[in-house]
Amino acid sequence: MFSIVRVLLLGGFVGKILGVFRELLGAWLFGTGLIANAFRLSQSAFLIPLHGFVSDAVNGGFTPNFSHWREIDPPKAAALFSGMHLILLAVSCFASILLFVFSPQWVVLLAPGFDAESAAMATNMVRILTFALPAYAVVSLYAAADLVTGRGAITAARASVQSIGLILGTLFAWYLKEPLLIPLGFVLSYFYLGIWGFLAARAAGLVFDPRKHDWNLMRPALLSSWKVFRVLFWVPVILQINQIVERRVGSILNPESIAGLDYARFVTETLIILIAVPFALAGQAKMSTMTKENFEMRALYSIRILLIIGVPISIFLATNSELFVRLFFQRGAFGESSVQVTSAIISGQAIGIFAGLIAYAAQRFLNARGMNSAVLKATAIGACINITMNYFLGDYVGVQILGISGSCMAFAIAIIALNKLDLIQKLRRDFIFWISIILSNIAFIEVMNTFSGLGTTDKAIANMIFWLLIFLVFPKLRIELIDFYKRLKTPD
Repeated sequence: MFSIVRVLLLGGFVGKILGVFRELLGAWLFGTGLIANAFRLSQSAFLIPLHGFVSDAVNGGFTPNFSHWREIDPPKAAALFSGMHLILLAVSCFASILLFVFSPQWVVLLAPGFDAESAAMATNMVRILTFALPAYAVVSLYAAADLVTGRGAITAARASVQSIGLILGTLFAWYLKEPLLIPLGFVLSYFYLGIWGFLAARAAGLVFDPRKHDWNLMRPALLSSWKVFRVLFWVPVILQINQIVERRVGSILNPESIAGLDYARFVTETLIILIAVPFALAGQAKMSTMTKENFEMRALYSIRILLIIGVPISIFLATNSELFVRLFFQRGAFGESSVQVTSAIISGQAIGIFAGLIAYAAQRFLNARGMNSAVLKATAIGACINITMNYFLGDYVGVQILGISGSCMAFAIAIIALNKLDLIQKLRRDFIFWISIILSNIAFIEVMNTFSGLGTTDKAIANMIFWLLIFLVFPKLRIELIDFYKRLKTPD
Protein backbone atom coordinates (compact mmCIF):
# COMPACT_ATOMS: atom_id res chain seq x y z
CA MET A 1 0.00 0.00 0.00
CA PHE A 2 2.71 2.51 0.95
CA SER A 3 4.57 2.06 -2.35
CA ILE A 4 1.49 3.49 -4.09
CA VAL A 5 1.18 6.20 -1.45
CA ARG A 6 4.77 7.24 -2.22
CA VAL A 7 4.10 7.47 -5.98
CA LEU A 8 0.89 9.43 -5.45
CA LEU A 9 2.47 11.78 -2.93
CA LEU A 10 5.28 12.60 -5.36
CA GLY A 11 2.89 12.97 -8.30
CA GLY A 12 0.50 15.04 -6.22
CA PHE A 13 3.31 17.30 -5.06
CA VAL A 14 4.53 17.99 -8.61
CA GLY A 15 0.97 18.40 -9.85
CA LYS A 16 0.14 20.87 -7.13
CA ILE A 17 3.24 22.96 -7.74
CA LEU A 18 1.95 23.37 -11.27
CA GLY A 19 -1.57 23.83 -9.93
CA VAL A 20 -0.48 26.60 -7.58
CA PHE A 21 1.25 28.38 -10.45
CA ARG A 22 -1.86 27.89 -12.60
CA GLU A 23 -4.14 29.41 -9.97
CA LEU A 24 -1.82 32.30 -9.23
CA LEU A 25 -1.41 33.00 -12.93
CA GLY A 26 -5.18 33.07 -13.42
CA ALA A 27 -5.62 35.31 -10.39
CA TRP A 28 -2.92 37.76 -11.49
CA LEU A 29 -4.12 37.98 -15.09
CA PHE A 30 -7.90 37.92 -14.56
CA GLY A 31 -8.56 38.44 -10.82
CA THR A 32 -12.20 37.78 -9.89
CA GLY A 33 -13.54 39.66 -12.90
CA LEU A 34 -15.73 38.67 -15.83
CA ILE A 35 -13.35 36.17 -17.48
CA ALA A 36 -12.37 34.49 -14.21
CA ASN A 37 -15.97 34.15 -13.04
CA ALA A 38 -17.15 32.87 -16.43
CA PHE A 39 -14.45 30.20 -16.61
CA ARG A 40 -14.91 29.12 -12.98
CA LEU A 41 -18.62 28.73 -13.54
CA SER A 42 -18.05 26.86 -16.81
CA GLN A 43 -15.80 24.39 -14.98
CA SER A 44 -18.52 23.78 -12.42
CA ALA A 45 -21.12 23.45 -15.17
CA PHE A 46 -18.88 20.90 -16.90
CA LEU A 47 -18.06 18.86 -13.80
CA ILE A 48 -21.38 18.79 -11.96
CA PRO A 49 -23.39 16.61 -14.41
CA LEU A 50 -20.98 13.65 -14.62
CA HIS A 51 -17.91 14.07 -12.38
CA GLY A 52 -19.46 12.59 -9.26
CA PHE A 53 -21.08 9.70 -11.13
CA VAL A 54 -17.82 8.79 -12.87
CA SER A 55 -15.84 9.08 -9.65
CA ASP A 56 -18.20 6.87 -7.66
CA ALA A 57 -18.70 4.37 -10.49
CA VAL A 58 -14.94 3.95 -10.85
CA ASN A 59 -13.75 4.37 -7.25
CA GLY A 60 -16.66 2.65 -5.55
CA GLY A 61 -17.87 0.13 -8.12
CA PHE A 62 -14.93 -0.67 -10.37
CA THR A 63 -11.70 -0.37 -8.35
CA PRO A 64 -12.45 -2.71 -5.39
CA ASN A 65 -13.97 -5.39 -7.67
CA PHE A 66 -11.22 -5.11 -10.28
CA SER A 67 -8.59 -5.37 -7.54
CA HIS A 68 -10.29 -8.41 -5.99
CA TRP A 69 -10.88 -10.32 -9.23
CA ARG A 70 -7.49 -9.49 -10.68
CA GLU A 71 -5.99 -11.72 -7.98
CA ILE A 72 -8.47 -14.60 -8.07
CA ASP A 73 -10.13 -14.43 -11.51
CA PRO A 74 -8.16 -12.31 -14.09
CA PRO A 75 -10.55 -13.01 -17.03
CA LYS A 76 -13.46 -11.71 -14.96
CA ALA A 77 -11.46 -8.57 -14.07
CA ALA A 78 -10.66 -7.99 -17.74
CA ALA A 79 -14.34 -8.44 -18.67
CA LEU A 80 -15.32 -5.87 -16.03
CA PHE A 81 -12.87 -3.36 -17.51
CA SER A 82 -14.29 -3.79 -21.02
CA GLY A 83 -17.88 -3.46 -19.87
CA MET A 84 -17.17 -0.37 -17.77
CA HIS A 85 -15.23 1.21 -20.64
CA LEU A 86 -18.18 0.85 -22.99
CA ILE A 87 -20.67 2.18 -20.45
CA LEU A 88 -18.59 5.21 -19.47
CA LEU A 89 -17.90 6.08 -23.09
CA ALA A 90 -21.56 5.85 -24.09
CA VAL A 91 -22.92 7.78 -21.09
CA SER A 92 -20.29 10.52 -21.36
CA CYS A 93 -20.93 11.04 -25.08
CA PHE A 94 -24.67 11.35 -24.43
CA ALA A 95 -24.08 13.75 -21.53
CA SER A 96 -21.70 15.80 -23.68
CA ILE A 97 -24.39 16.33 -26.33
CA LEU A 98 -27.02 17.31 -23.75
CA LEU A 99 -24.64 19.72 -22.04
CA PHE A 100 -23.72 21.36 -25.35
CA VAL A 101 -27.36 21.88 -26.34
CA PHE A 102 -28.68 23.06 -22.97
CA SER A 103 -25.63 24.98 -21.72
CA PRO A 104 -27.38 28.44 -21.75
CA GLN A 105 -30.15 27.22 -19.45
CA TRP A 106 -27.65 25.36 -17.26
CA VAL A 107 -25.52 28.50 -16.78
CA VAL A 108 -28.56 30.58 -15.79
CA LEU A 109 -29.63 27.92 -13.28
CA LEU A 110 -26.17 27.86 -11.68
CA ALA A 111 -25.58 31.63 -11.60
CA PRO A 112 -28.80 33.67 -11.60
CA GLY A 113 -26.76 36.67 -10.42
CA PHE A 114 -24.66 36.80 -13.63
CA ASP A 115 -25.22 39.61 -16.11
CA ALA A 116 -25.85 38.84 -19.80
CA GLU A 117 -22.20 39.22 -20.85
CA SER A 118 -20.88 36.90 -18.12
CA ALA A 119 -23.58 34.30 -18.85
CA ALA A 120 -22.85 34.35 -22.60
CA MET A 121 -19.11 33.89 -22.08
CA ALA A 122 -19.66 31.08 -19.56
CA THR A 123 -22.01 29.34 -22.03
CA ASN A 124 -19.41 29.42 -24.82
CA MET A 125 -16.78 28.06 -22.44
CA VAL A 126 -19.06 25.22 -21.36
CA ARG A 127 -19.64 24.25 -24.99
CA ILE A 128 -15.89 23.98 -25.59
CA LEU A 129 -15.41 21.92 -22.43
CA THR A 130 -18.06 19.40 -23.51
CA PHE A 131 -15.61 18.01 -26.10
CA ALA A 132 -13.41 16.79 -23.22
CA LEU A 133 -16.18 14.91 -21.40
CA PRO A 134 -15.72 11.45 -23.00
CA ALA A 135 -11.94 11.56 -22.48
CA TYR A 136 -12.46 12.84 -18.92
CA ALA A 137 -14.66 9.84 -18.12
CA VAL A 138 -12.49 7.08 -19.56
CA VAL A 139 -9.26 8.56 -18.17
CA SER A 140 -10.68 7.91 -14.68
CA LEU A 141 -11.08 4.24 -15.63
CA TYR A 142 -7.61 4.00 -17.15
CA ALA A 143 -6.11 5.61 -14.05
CA ALA A 144 -7.94 3.21 -11.70
CA ALA A 145 -6.79 0.14 -13.65
CA ASP A 146 -3.24 1.47 -13.69
CA LEU A 147 -3.41 2.06 -9.94
CA VAL A 148 -4.58 -1.47 -9.15
CA THR A 149 -1.64 -2.91 -11.08
CA GLY A 150 0.66 -1.07 -8.64
CA ARG A 151 1.93 1.68 -10.93
CA GLY A 152 -0.28 4.72 -10.41
CA ALA A 153 1.55 6.81 -13.02
CA ILE A 154 -1.58 8.14 -14.72
CA THR A 155 -3.20 9.09 -11.41
CA ALA A 156 0.01 10.77 -10.26
CA ALA A 157 0.46 12.72 -13.51
CA ARG A 158 -3.17 13.62 -14.19
CA ALA A 159 -3.19 16.88 -12.23
CA SER A 160 0.13 17.95 -13.77
CA VAL A 161 -1.05 17.40 -17.34
CA GLN A 162 -4.33 19.20 -16.64
CA SER A 163 -2.48 22.15 -15.09
CA ILE A 164 -0.07 22.42 -18.03
CA GLY A 165 -3.00 22.56 -20.43
CA LEU A 166 -4.71 25.28 -18.40
CA ILE A 167 -1.50 27.28 -17.93
CA LEU A 168 -0.90 27.35 -21.68
CA GLY A 169 -4.55 28.14 -22.34
CA THR A 170 -4.51 30.99 -19.79
CA LEU A 171 -1.31 32.51 -21.17
CA PHE A 172 -2.52 32.40 -24.78
CA ALA A 173 -5.95 33.71 -23.75
CA TRP A 174 -4.36 36.72 -22.05
CA TYR A 175 -1.79 37.38 -24.80
CA LEU A 176 -4.23 37.01 -27.71
CA LYS A 177 -7.17 38.48 -25.74
CA GLU A 178 -9.27 35.41 -26.53
CA PRO A 179 -10.79 33.98 -23.28
CA LEU A 180 -12.09 30.83 -25.02
CA LEU A 181 -8.52 29.51 -25.26
CA ILE A 182 -8.61 28.76 -21.50
CA PRO A 183 -11.14 25.89 -21.77
CA LEU A 184 -9.42 24.73 -24.98
CA GLY A 185 -6.26 24.09 -22.95
CA PHE A 186 -8.28 21.85 -20.62
CA VAL A 187 -9.73 19.92 -23.58
CA LEU A 188 -6.32 19.29 -25.14
CA SER A 189 -4.86 18.07 -21.84
CA TYR A 190 -7.56 15.39 -21.58
CA PHE A 191 -7.09 14.34 -25.17
CA TYR A 192 -3.45 13.67 -24.26
CA LEU A 193 -4.38 11.81 -21.06
CA GLY A 194 -6.93 9.74 -22.97
CA ILE A 195 -4.34 8.60 -25.51
CA TRP A 196 -1.83 7.81 -22.75
CA GLY A 197 -4.40 5.86 -20.74
CA PHE A 198 -5.56 3.92 -23.78
CA LEU A 199 -2.01 2.85 -24.63
CA ALA A 200 -1.23 1.97 -20.99
CA ALA A 201 -4.35 -0.20 -20.69
CA ARG A 202 -3.58 -1.96 -23.94
CA ALA A 203 0.02 -2.56 -22.82
CA ALA A 204 -1.37 -4.12 -19.61
CA GLY A 205 -3.26 -6.63 -21.76
CA LEU A 206 -6.72 -5.16 -21.21
CA VAL A 207 -9.20 -5.52 -24.07
CA PHE A 208 -11.62 -2.69 -24.89
CA ASP A 209 -14.13 -4.63 -27.00
CA PRO A 210 -16.76 -6.32 -24.76
CA ARG A 211 -17.58 -8.79 -27.56
CA LYS A 212 -14.21 -10.46 -27.02
CA HIS A 213 -15.22 -11.56 -23.53
CA ASP A 214 -17.56 -14.27 -22.38
CA TRP A 215 -20.92 -12.72 -21.47
CA ASN A 216 -21.17 -15.19 -18.60
CA LEU A 217 -18.12 -13.51 -17.10
CA MET A 218 -19.04 -9.93 -17.93
CA ARG A 219 -22.62 -10.01 -16.72
CA PRO A 220 -21.91 -10.98 -13.07
CA ALA A 221 -18.90 -8.63 -13.00
CA LEU A 222 -20.99 -5.65 -14.10
CA LEU A 223 -23.90 -6.63 -11.85
CA SER A 224 -21.58 -6.75 -8.85
CA SER A 225 -20.30 -3.26 -9.61
CA TRP A 226 -23.86 -2.06 -10.22
CA LYS A 227 -24.94 -3.27 -6.77
CA VAL A 228 -22.28 -1.00 -5.31
CA PHE A 229 -22.98 1.92 -7.64
CA ARG A 230 -26.77 1.91 -7.18
CA VAL A 231 -26.12 2.90 -3.57
CA LEU A 232 -23.36 5.37 -4.42
CA PHE A 233 -25.44 6.82 -7.28
CA TRP A 234 -27.19 9.10 -4.81
CA VAL A 235 -23.91 10.51 -3.48
CA PRO A 236 -23.13 12.60 -6.60
CA VAL A 237 -26.81 13.59 -6.87
CA ILE A 238 -26.63 15.04 -3.36
CA LEU A 239 -23.28 16.71 -4.05
CA GLN A 240 -24.62 18.18 -7.31
CA ILE A 241 -27.53 19.78 -5.47
CA ASN A 242 -25.08 21.08 -2.89
CA GLN A 243 -22.83 22.63 -5.55
CA ILE A 244 -25.76 24.19 -7.37
CA VAL A 245 -26.92 25.81 -4.13
CA GLU A 246 -23.40 27.09 -3.41
CA ARG A 247 -23.09 28.68 -6.85
CA ARG A 248 -26.59 30.22 -6.73
CA VAL A 249 -26.13 31.64 -3.23
CA GLY A 250 -22.64 32.90 -4.08
CA SER A 251 -23.73 34.63 -7.30
CA ILE A 252 -26.52 36.42 -5.40
CA LEU A 253 -24.40 37.45 -2.38
CA ASN A 254 -21.54 38.68 -4.56
CA PRO A 255 -20.87 37.66 -8.21
CA GLU A 256 -17.12 37.81 -7.45
CA SER A 257 -17.58 34.95 -5.01
CA ILE A 258 -17.86 32.46 -7.91
CA ALA A 259 -14.17 32.89 -8.71
CA GLY A 260 -13.34 33.60 -5.06
CA LEU A 261 -14.94 30.32 -3.97
CA ASP A 262 -12.87 28.38 -6.48
CA TYR A 263 -9.64 30.14 -5.48
CA ALA A 264 -10.43 29.35 -1.85
CA ARG A 265 -11.43 25.79 -2.64
CA PHE A 266 -8.25 25.34 -4.62
CA VAL A 267 -6.24 26.05 -1.47
CA THR A 268 -8.20 23.62 0.71
CA GLU A 269 -8.58 20.93 -1.96
CA THR A 270 -4.87 21.16 -2.76
CA LEU A 271 -4.17 19.94 0.75
CA ILE A 272 -6.71 17.13 0.38
CA ILE A 273 -5.18 16.04 -2.93
CA LEU A 274 -1.62 16.24 -1.63
CA ILE A 275 -2.24 14.62 1.74
CA ALA A 276 -5.47 12.59 1.87
CA VAL A 277 -5.86 11.32 -1.69
CA PRO A 278 -2.70 9.13 -1.67
CA PHE A 279 -3.94 7.36 1.48
CA ALA A 280 -7.49 7.13 0.12
CA LEU A 281 -6.67 5.76 -3.34
CA ALA A 282 -3.98 3.40 -2.11
CA GLY A 283 -6.36 2.15 0.56
CA GLN A 284 -9.16 1.70 -1.95
CA ALA A 285 -6.91 -0.33 -4.21
CA LYS A 286 -5.48 -2.55 -1.45
CA MET A 287 -7.79 -2.60 1.58
CA SER A 288 -10.50 -4.69 -0.07
CA THR A 289 -8.27 -7.77 0.27
CA MET A 290 -6.95 -7.10 3.81
CA THR A 291 -8.00 -8.97 6.92
CA LYS A 292 -10.20 -7.05 9.37
CA GLU A 293 -7.34 -6.64 11.83
CA ASN A 294 -4.88 -5.44 9.21
CA PHE A 295 -7.48 -3.09 7.74
CA GLU A 296 -8.24 -1.47 11.10
CA MET A 297 -4.53 -1.10 11.85
CA ARG A 298 -3.84 0.63 8.50
CA ALA A 299 -6.94 2.82 8.70
CA LEU A 300 -6.16 3.93 12.27
CA TYR A 301 -2.54 4.68 11.38
CA SER A 302 -3.60 6.70 8.33
CA ILE A 303 -6.13 8.80 10.27
CA ARG A 304 -3.56 9.61 12.96
CA ILE A 305 -1.03 10.77 10.36
CA LEU A 306 -3.72 12.92 8.73
CA LEU A 307 -4.47 14.53 12.12
CA ILE A 308 -0.80 15.28 12.81
CA ILE A 309 -0.35 16.89 9.41
CA GLY A 310 -3.81 18.41 9.01
CA VAL A 311 -4.56 20.14 12.32
CA PRO A 312 -1.58 22.57 12.31
CA ILE A 313 -2.17 23.47 8.66
CA SER A 314 -5.90 23.92 9.23
CA ILE A 315 -5.60 26.20 12.25
CA PHE A 316 -2.69 28.20 10.83
CA LEU A 317 -4.53 28.90 7.58
CA ALA A 318 -7.81 29.73 9.33
CA THR A 319 -6.15 32.39 11.48
CA ASN A 320 -3.95 33.84 8.72
CA SER A 321 -6.16 33.65 5.64
CA GLU A 322 -5.92 37.31 4.65
CA LEU A 323 -2.12 37.35 4.89
CA PHE A 324 -1.99 34.18 2.82
CA VAL A 325 -4.26 35.63 0.11
CA ARG A 326 -2.33 38.89 -0.04
CA LEU A 327 0.99 37.08 -0.27
CA PHE A 328 0.05 34.63 -2.99
CA PHE A 329 -2.85 36.11 -4.94
CA GLN A 330 -2.74 39.92 -4.73
CA ARG A 331 -1.13 40.80 -8.05
CA GLY A 332 -2.30 42.45 -11.24
CA ALA A 333 -6.07 42.11 -11.67
CA PHE A 334 -6.47 40.53 -8.24
CA GLY A 335 -7.31 43.68 -6.27
CA GLU A 336 -8.60 44.56 -2.79
CA SER A 337 -12.18 43.37 -3.37
CA SER A 338 -10.86 40.03 -4.61
CA VAL A 339 -8.69 39.76 -1.49
CA GLN A 340 -11.61 40.38 0.86
CA VAL A 341 -13.95 37.93 -0.86
CA THR A 342 -11.38 35.13 -1.18
CA SER A 343 -9.88 35.46 2.31
CA ALA A 344 -13.35 35.50 3.88
CA ILE A 345 -14.22 32.19 2.23
CA ILE A 346 -10.81 30.63 2.99
CA SER A 347 -11.00 31.54 6.68
CA GLY A 348 -14.26 29.60 6.94
CA GLN A 349 -13.12 26.63 4.87
CA ALA A 350 -9.76 26.30 6.60
CA ILE A 351 -11.35 25.55 9.98
CA GLY A 352 -12.41 22.18 8.59
CA ILE A 353 -9.38 21.25 6.48
CA PHE A 354 -8.24 18.48 8.83
CA ALA A 355 -11.82 17.17 9.02
CA GLY A 356 -11.94 17.21 5.20
CA LEU A 357 -8.74 15.14 5.02
CA ILE A 358 -10.17 12.56 7.40
CA ALA A 359 -13.60 12.56 5.74
CA TYR A 360 -12.13 11.95 2.28
CA ALA A 361 -9.87 9.09 3.39
CA ALA A 362 -12.47 7.49 5.67
CA GLN A 363 -15.11 7.44 2.93
CA ARG A 364 -12.70 5.69 0.56
CA PHE A 365 -11.87 3.16 3.28
CA LEU A 366 -15.60 2.49 3.61
CA ASN A 367 -15.80 1.99 -0.18
CA ALA A 368 -12.97 -0.52 -0.02
CA ARG A 369 -14.81 -2.57 2.61
CA GLY A 370 -18.15 -2.45 0.77
CA MET A 371 -19.86 -0.14 3.30
CA ASN A 372 -21.24 2.18 0.66
CA SER A 373 -24.54 2.92 2.38
CA ALA A 374 -22.53 4.59 5.15
CA VAL A 375 -20.85 6.81 2.54
CA LEU A 376 -24.28 7.81 1.26
CA LYS A 377 -25.59 8.53 4.74
CA ALA A 378 -22.57 10.63 5.69
CA THR A 379 -22.68 12.62 2.45
CA ALA A 380 -26.43 13.24 2.70
CA ILE A 381 -26.24 14.54 6.27
CA GLY A 382 -23.20 16.69 5.50
CA ALA A 383 -24.78 18.17 2.37
CA CYS A 384 -28.06 18.93 4.20
CA ILE A 385 -26.09 20.88 6.80
CA ASN A 386 -24.22 22.76 4.08
CA ILE A 387 -27.34 23.60 2.04
CA THR A 388 -29.33 24.70 5.09
CA MET A 389 -26.56 26.98 6.33
CA ASN A 390 -26.04 28.55 2.90
CA TYR A 391 -29.72 29.26 2.32
CA PHE A 392 -30.64 30.54 5.76
CA LEU A 393 -27.44 32.19 7.01
CA GLY A 394 -26.03 33.72 3.81
CA ASP A 395 -27.84 37.04 4.25
CA TYR A 396 -26.51 37.40 7.82
CA VAL A 397 -22.95 36.07 7.51
CA GLY A 398 -22.13 37.11 3.94
CA VAL A 399 -19.79 35.23 1.58
CA GLN A 400 -17.90 33.69 4.51
CA ILE A 401 -20.83 31.30 4.93
CA LEU A 402 -19.66 29.49 1.78
CA GLY A 403 -16.54 28.45 3.70
CA ILE A 404 -18.05 27.89 7.14
CA SER A 405 -20.81 25.64 5.81
CA GLY A 406 -18.23 23.57 3.91
CA SER A 407 -16.27 23.03 7.13
CA CYS A 408 -19.40 21.92 8.99
CA MET A 409 -20.12 19.47 6.19
CA ALA A 410 -16.59 18.05 6.47
CA PHE A 411 -16.90 17.59 10.25
CA ALA A 412 -20.23 15.79 9.90
CA ILE A 413 -18.95 13.41 7.22
CA ALA A 414 -15.74 12.67 9.14
CA ILE A 415 -17.55 11.81 12.39
CA ILE A 416 -20.14 9.58 10.72
CA ALA A 417 -17.52 7.76 8.58
CA LEU A 418 -15.16 7.17 11.51
CA ASN A 419 -18.04 5.89 13.63
CA LYS A 420 -18.97 3.39 10.93
CA LEU A 421 -15.35 2.26 10.73
CA ASP A 422 -15.44 1.69 14.54
CA LEU A 423 -12.52 4.08 15.00
CA ILE A 424 -14.15 6.77 17.15
CA GLN A 425 -13.34 5.08 20.47
CA LYS A 426 -9.83 4.15 19.34
CA LEU A 427 -9.21 7.80 18.42
CA ARG A 428 -10.81 9.27 21.55
CA ARG A 429 -7.51 10.22 23.18
CA ASP A 430 -6.24 11.67 19.91
CA PHE A 431 -9.31 13.90 19.64
CA ILE A 432 -8.98 15.09 23.25
CA PHE A 433 -5.31 15.86 22.65
CA TRP A 434 -5.92 17.84 19.47
CA ILE A 435 -8.89 19.77 20.88
CA SER A 436 -6.67 20.78 23.80
CA ILE A 437 -3.93 21.88 21.41
CA ILE A 438 -6.35 23.95 19.31
CA LEU A 439 -7.74 25.69 22.41
CA SER A 440 -4.17 26.29 23.61
CA ASN A 441 -3.35 27.84 20.24
CA ILE A 442 -6.28 30.25 20.53
CA ALA A 443 -5.30 31.17 24.09
CA PHE A 444 -1.64 31.62 23.10
CA ILE A 445 -2.49 34.01 20.27
CA GLU A 446 -4.93 35.97 22.45
CA VAL A 447 -2.36 36.38 25.22
CA MET A 448 0.33 37.45 22.74
CA ASN A 449 -2.11 39.88 21.13
CA THR A 450 -3.10 41.36 24.51
CA PHE A 451 0.46 42.10 25.56
CA SER A 452 2.03 42.86 22.17
CA GLY A 453 -0.77 44.03 19.88
CA LEU A 454 -0.02 41.54 17.10
CA GLY A 455 -0.24 42.69 13.50
CA THR A 456 -1.13 40.38 10.61
CA THR A 457 2.46 39.22 10.05
CA ASP A 458 3.18 39.03 13.78
CA LYS A 459 0.20 36.73 14.28
CA ALA A 460 1.51 34.36 11.62
CA ILE A 461 4.95 34.30 13.23
CA ALA A 462 3.40 33.66 16.66
CA ASN A 463 1.41 30.78 15.18
CA MET A 464 4.53 29.23 13.68
CA ILE A 465 6.35 29.54 17.01
CA PHE A 466 3.42 27.86 18.76
CA TRP A 467 3.39 24.85 16.43
CA LEU A 468 7.16 24.53 16.57
CA LEU A 469 6.92 24.38 20.36
CA ILE A 470 4.18 21.74 20.17
CA PHE A 471 6.34 19.44 18.05
CA LEU A 472 9.28 20.02 20.40
CA VAL A 473 7.29 19.38 23.58
CA PHE A 474 5.50 16.26 22.28
CA PRO A 475 8.14 13.92 20.78
CA LYS A 476 5.45 11.35 19.90
CA LEU A 477 4.32 13.60 17.05
CA ARG A 478 7.84 13.70 15.61
CA ILE A 479 8.23 9.95 16.02
CA GLU A 480 4.97 9.29 14.14
CA LEU A 481 6.05 11.50 11.22
CA ILE A 482 9.53 9.96 11.08
CA ASP A 483 7.99 6.49 11.09
CA PHE A 484 5.67 7.50 8.25
CA TYR A 485 8.63 8.84 6.27
CA LYS A 486 10.48 5.55 6.76
CA ARG A 487 7.45 3.60 5.53
CA LEU A 488 7.44 5.68 2.39
CA LYS A 489 11.13 4.98 1.80
CA THR A 490 10.86 1.25 2.55
CA PRO A 491 7.22 0.41 1.70
CA ASP A 492 5.72 -2.87 2.82
